[in-house]
Amino acid sequence: MTADPIPPAAVVRVSRGNFDPARFPEVHEMTVATGRYLIPAITKLPGLISYYAAPRPTAPWSMSASGSPASTQTR
Repeated sequence: MTADPIPPAAVVRVSRGNFDPARFPEVHEMTVATGRYLIPAITKLPGLISYYAAPRPTAPWSMSASGSPASTQTR
């Protein structure tokens, strides 16, 4: 698998959350449901390179990450 390189001055935001593994189906559905409105909104942000979000069924945590060039960040 190959991907485009991340610009040297890019800003990457990572969020991690913990959950009870028994609740994975609920967490997965919540992630999908949130993506239905979040993804269209954040793809309109200037300079957004990419966005990922996923819970892990084999570990009790989920992660989301987004990246954009530093020049598009508000301070």
